[in-house]
Amino acid sequence: MQTVRRFLDGVWDFQFDPTGIAEFSPSDPWRPAIVPSPWQAQFDELRNATGAGWYHLRFKAEEKVNPETAAAILHFGAVDYHATVWMNGVLIGEHEGGYLPFEFDVAGELRAGENQLLVRVVDASDDRTRYPDWPFSEVPHGKQSWYGPIGGIWQSVWLEIRPKVHIVQVKLTPSPATAEIAVQATLSDALPVDGRLAVIVNDPSGAVAGEALLNANGSGTVTLTRTPVLWSIETPNLYTVDTVLSVAGERRHANRSTCGFRTIEARDGRIYLNGNPIYLRGVLDQAYYPLTIYTPPNLEFLEDQVRKAKALGLNCLRTHIKIEDPRYYEVADRLGILIWTEIPNWVLLSPAADHRIKATFRGMVERDWNHPSIIAWTLVNENWGTDLARNPEHRRWLVDFYHEAKAIDPTRLIIDNSACCDNFHVTGDLEDFHAYRAIPDHAAEWDQWVGELASRENDWVWAPDFLQERRGSAVDCLGIWQLGIAKSG
Repeated sequence: MQTVRRFLDGVWDFQFDPTGIAEFSPSDPWRPAIVPSPWQAQFDELRNATGAGWYHLRFKAEEKVNPETAAAILHFGAVDYHATVWMNGVLIGEHEGGYLPFEFDVAGELRAGENQLLVRVVDASDDRTRYPDWPFSEVPHGKQSWYGPIGGIWQSVWLEIRPKVHIVQVKLTPSPATAEIAVQATLSDALPVDGRLAVIVNDPSGAVAGEALLNANGSGTVTLTRTPVLWSIETPNLYTVDTVLSVAGERRHANRSTCGFRTIEARDGRIYLNGNPIYLRGVLDQAYYPLTIYTPPNLEFLEDQVRKAKALGLNCLRTHIKIEDPRYYEVADRLGILIWTEIPNWVLLSPAADHRIKATFRGMVERDWNHPSIIAWTLVNENWGTDLARNPEHRRWLVDFYHEAKAIDPTRLIIDNSACCDNFHVTGDLEDFHAYRAIPDHAAEWDQWVGELASRENDWVWAPDFLQERRGSAVDCLGIWQLGIAKSG
């Protein structure tokens, strides 16, 4: 069957409940709100408001979907923070987390003709009498603690009709050394007995570069027929991978993904991209936008941003404690700029926070695995959410988390804590440190400080009880962010 996708972005009905705990009651008139966009970006009186936002949409479907043969996937790009979804009065499901996608199969509830979608979004404060399940300080939230809360449906929503058994996701792991792409396709259900998964790889010119059949578990390897061209900042070469599900010889569903052949490593005090040393020249991108706050205005805006960054001589964006809209990374892949990105920070490292932090990391790695532009993940920024200087349990937690993260993604650099002030590293692939010298009169002081840090003989960059982790780590590398500028080498 042909996959049909319908975007539900646009004007929805909206009501706001400041208590955040009341059951839905249409006591107030609906008002129009744009999806995707946080409610704080649309209503002046709600700029700093936490609570519950109610979203309502009427839309039409051409025909009813047969749940025995088809799926109707309702997809949300990201909703901050807790979402409850109803379709035509039926509770569909819930999702917790402000940055990652989720979806539900609504084939059983979708009607021919008019349908009604209702979404309740809770953006919690730290009032534990009202929000005992997800207090703000124990959830990943990033710079919301600085610039104000973000609530609502802030990434795209769409409905996609797929066959009952369909491709959910395709993970691509290119290997430049062997000219291979390891493929892992995830299906919604078991591959039918008479089904097959075929993979076709096209090179950047559009020519077929390799083909393969995947096994019943969706795994396989495509060996290219010629040496791959590498992805780099100057030549952002992307390979297109089409994964096709056929049953009894009939094409049922397909997925198109892209990837790039590149390597990133840190050794001998240097960062190496594709085996060549690279000097990072980057900016700290908070990924906040003038009118829409969290939501990128459009694709053209993101493209213009990257082109201007490259025109300035920059080669890296450090996406600061925010998991961005997927289009951000797609643009970085296509236009050629490196991305160093981070888990949104929290405040209190409780057992519940630990669970959310690690689930968030696994989710962001899973969603963004295929992007060659992403070269590094930061676990903690400037000690926010930990107390590394005074709490040895937090230091041990971060060491363990680093090794867990490295096992999850061995293909990228992992930064334990991007340090500053009175905090430090405990382990990791990069030795970066944030120093703030914004006044020209401090130029001499800045140069002296850089020279001392660049000597790599300063134990103050590292926790005293974990200096052995430094000696055992892959690299001792300098990274400095001053006014958003990264110097590494």
